Amino acid sequence: MKRLLAAVAVVTLLVGSSALAFDPADLKKLRETNECASCDLSQADLFNDELTNANLIGANLTNTNLNGANLTGANLNGANLTDAKLSYANLTDANLTEANMSKTWLIEADLINAEIANANLSNANLIGADLTGTNLSSANLSYTDLTYANLSGTDLSFIDLIFARMNGTIFCDTIMPDGSVKKYSC
Repeated sequence: MKRLLAAVAVVTLLVGSSALAFDPADLKKLRETNECASCDLSQADLFNDELTNANLIGANLTNTNLNGANLTGANLNGANLTDAKLSYANLTDANLTEANMSKTWLIEADLINAEIANANLSNANLIGADLTGTNLSSANLSYTDLTYANLSGTDLSFIDLIFARMNGTIFCDTIMPDGSVKKYSC
């Protein structure tokens, strides 16, 4: 009986963990074509990958390692980036509209002129991130850490900043949630 229970536990563990991993065919498709809309790349290791102008619309990038990746101009509209690692990544001019970026690590990431409207960034870590000129209108930034982030020229209209941390954050010509323009730390 103990052996049967142990065998069932091992099978459950293997099946459960494989269900959470990326589809190798999707990863191959991304690397060959720079396109993988609605693909499953969850838990993939894309550390320092060159993904300029990649089409990842609606992709599942849950818990994916994108640290240091170049995603300049990438289209991640509606992508699921929950728990993804994007520290030191370049997301300049990227489209992250309506993306789920809850609990995402974006430490020192470049998000200059990115489109992040209507995205969920709750509990995300954006310490030292550069969001200059970014559109964050109607985004959820509750419990997000924006310590030392650069929000110069950023549109923060209609956002949720409840319990967000903003020590040392730069606000220069930033459109605030109430529609006023803040010129602090210019």
